[in-house]
Amino acid sequence: MFSRVRNRINYRSTQGTIAIFLLITFIGMFMGFPLILSFSMAFKPVEEFFIFPPRIFVANPTFGNFQELFSFTGSLRIPIIRYFTNSVYLTLMTSLISVTACSLAAYPFAKKNFIGKKVLWRLVILALLFTGGVLQIPVFIIYANLGLVDNYWGIVIPALCRPLYLFLMRQFMLQIPDSFIEAAKIDGANEMNVFTKIILPSVKPALMTVAVLVFIEFWNMQGDTIYTEAKRTLPAAVSQIGTTGAISILGVVAASQLLLLLPPIVLFIINQHTMLQTMAHSGIKE
Repeated sequence: MFSRVRNRINYRSTQGTIAIFLLITFIGMFMGFPLILSFSMAFKPVEEFFIFPPRIFVANPTFGNFQELFSFTGSLRIPIIRYFTNSVYLTLMTSLISVTACSLAAYPFAKKNFIGKKVLWRLVILALLFTGGVLQIPVFIIYANLGLVDNYWGIVIPALCRPLYLFLMRQFMLQIPDSFIEAAKIDGANEMNVFTKIILPSVKPALMTVAVLVFIEFWNMQGDTIYTEAKRTLPAAVSQIGTTGAISILGVVAASQLLLLLPPIVLFIINQHTMLQTMAHSGIKE
């Protein structure tokens, strides 16, 4: 009797596991389809873009699209390598500044008591509700008055401490036992020693996660307040190439879009474990 019940439970458990696995596989394939299509289109010769019915996978892959991309942009006033360099410089600078600022701001919110702490933290949570599009006009007016239009600092300064990244960092710091900090202070450590030798080593996954998220955000940023062509970023160049409308450069457009996609994908693959660990810890304790 008991063996039958146990076998039935095991059978149902196996069925449920298989069903969940199939569902997750379907969702993963559905979400990965645009990425697979981007890779395929980047290596398609021009004639394969007009085959009917359309093919998802390339039949005769070629690197000609990438060669044409550099030839096409090389004939312009600003070569694509300049846009790429601008994106790398801007992204690395904002990543470093944002990680530093968020970690410094999250520490007192997580481990210190000061006047107005709850009010300030509620303002941070409230700021999570606003999207960039809602604040675009007032932010542009502020930039214009401060002389930050057509200036990289107009992009870097808002990245000093984004509410989402501050929230993730603070939630991770909450997991550090207060006894560690108290023991360090008993041994004579000052606040800087506590922060650099106890807090930062304990939140490495959160630091890496914030760095990856900032990199992805600013790598894909066109820079709406940048108007000098020599200062513009790679996404702006890709957008310009895509608006030419010429059929003959469809492969060039696909190659430029893949070039824009690759760095965030590679960075995420390398750091996916630390990002998942941070997300798992971000909501444990309030």
